[in-house]
Amino acid sequence: MSHNDIIARLRSVVGSVLTPLIDNDYVYLDLPYYENLGDLLIWEGTLNFLKETGHKCLYSTDKDNYRKPKLSPGNVILLQGGGNWGDIWPEHHEFRKRVIEDFPENRVIVLPQSVHYDNPASLEADVEFFSRHRSVVICVRDSDSFRILSEALPNRILLVPDMAFCIDTDTLKPWHRPWGRRILYARRLDKEMPADLDVSAVPANAEMRDWPIIENIPQALFRVLRHRLRRLRRPWNRFGQKQANSETDGFWHDVIRPAYLRNAVDFVGRYSAVYSTRLHVSILSILMGKELHVLDNSYGKTRKFLDTWIPDWERTLAEPQPESEADVSERELPGSFERYLAEDVEIIRYRQVEQAFCDSWISNRSARMMLEDFVGLYPQSEYVRKLRWKYLVRRVLGMHRYHRCNFSDRCGEVYAAGNSADGNRGVLLLSPEMTSTPAPLALLDMAVALKQAGYSPVVVSLKGGELLKEAEAAGIPAYVDALMRYDFLRTREVRYHYAGSFAAVVFNTVEMMRYVENFIGLPCRKTGWIHKTTQLCGEADGQAALAQFAVFFDRICCTSDSLLNEVLQHGVPRDKTGILTPAEVAWSGQSGQFGYIQAMMLPGLEPPVGRQKR
Repeated sequence: MSHNDIIARLRSVVGSVLTPLIDNDYVYLDLPYYENLGDLLIWEGTLNFLKETGHKCLYSTDKDNYRKPKLSPGNVILLQGGGNWGDIWPEHHEFRKRVIEDFPENRVIVLPQSVHYDNPASLEADVEFFSRHRSVVICVRDSDSFRILSEALPNRILLVPDMAFCIDTDTLKPWHRPWGRRILYARRLDKEMPADLDVSAVPANAEMRDWPIIENIPQALFRVLRHRLRRLRRPWNRFGQKQANSETDGFWHDVIRPAYLRNAVDFVGRYSAVYSTRLHVSILSILMGKELHVLDNSYGKTRKFLDTWIPDWERTLAEPQPESEADVSERELPGSFERYLAEDVEIIRYRQVEQAFCDSWISNRSARMMLEDFVGLYPQSEYVRKLRWKYLVRRVLGMHRYHRCNFSDRCGEVYAAGNSADGNRGVLLLSPEMTSTPAPLALLDMAVALKQAGYSPVVVSLKGGELLKEAEAAGIPAYVDALMRYDFLRTREVRYHYAGSFAAVVFNTVEMMRYVENFIGLPCRKTGWIHKTTQLCGEADGQAALAQFAVFFDRICCTSDSLLNEVLQHGVPRDKTGILTPAEVAWSGQSGQFGYIQAMMLPGLEPPVGRQKR
């Protein structure tokens, strides 16, 4: 049985069981306004299923923003599915009981859940509660949960697959391109992780990670929401609380949910094989046709689900899914790989503009410039209409702060850190992320070495990561600015405030080297650091960036001879290039020999007072 056969069969079960029950307009409650991407996949699948019922959603929210709506007795109440029935996550279970008590005359349907009780007293309390609310329909997603509730509760118990199987697989295709053999070990980090898990089957070269978290979502989005909610929740605003709840619901539904979905799909899509302790990493792997091996959580949630719905799943899911003839022929076309990459670049640029529109510090003039720039690059793009509409909404709602921008509120920490460096000591280090991957690790070693040499390094990253804490422990200022590119589009004064106080700027990786165009005219020294060949061939416009922007750099350093030769083939002058490996940087920090780093990364910049060239 192929993955597609499994998906089609489980969707048909969901439709045959739930469609007759949802026979009127409905409310959808207990939405996952938190950082669990598995619950978000359930939310996405549920929305796709509900679109086909033909009925209208009257109200939807999470447990914290819930206000009892006015409903007619015929309206249906749907409660979010997941793995929180019982006493492991009691706050969600208590919220379900509250809703059931609020609507004794309405049909309440609990969407597919996994059931687990650590304390028998919790099950006894549920037996007492549901004996008073026998009309509640409870869906469970595995046979063990079905047995527990059927034996204990008087309610109607239905066996239904997880709602995430209703996700439209066409939405997953843009991110499903695992080039090369990469293996993911998805190891959960919460209280459901078993302490004695046997991981002997996990290959040594597997990348151990958990779901990407909120650091991957631009913080500007949340900053706009917090600013709006503070204004709405002032005591004298009579209708502010209601409007604040409405804006929170809309923000999660229209902004965070799609962004989280892209993160989840992109996270799994880059791997060809998955070893998972999370149920929804496993389900998403099935939806994307991955080779899957299950390790499970503390109470066997994933295995119980798979045993219920997929016969012989250990063999079926471990077999890589063959590509269709259309996919194979498309990949074999000349230039198809480059075309896929170009599509990725279009999506990335769309996200950047979309995120920038949510930043109230971006002026309307800059927002219009971004829109015109995108339309000029992709006049036929499907995203053009969406961006024009978002720009119009931005103008109508007045999201831009028309008074003079106080830069210190937005990026003042970077400005202050640069000004705190005396004379020629300030060095700005730009990184795409601060995760424990080779390029950010090398940049952190560089910052430590520069600090020991008497310079004042400051790290600014597009995304967060665990290395931010390490930088803080080393006494190095480190900040996250997801909208760095658009910080420079506002005014020339802002550019000088952001970077003009630094004596040198280091652009870590080709991705960051594109930002050099924003530093044209600033008196600082500019150095690029390229770490691996894939940064040239794996980026659709990486070669163009080198050819176009090399003239603005004082130095471009590479980590190997082969990479240097490739850079030279792209037209970079030899006198601007050099070789600096991460090992040399780490050794410099340990030995105190900083002359080579100074010569390579900071050409023409005199060492700080009290330090002599070696």
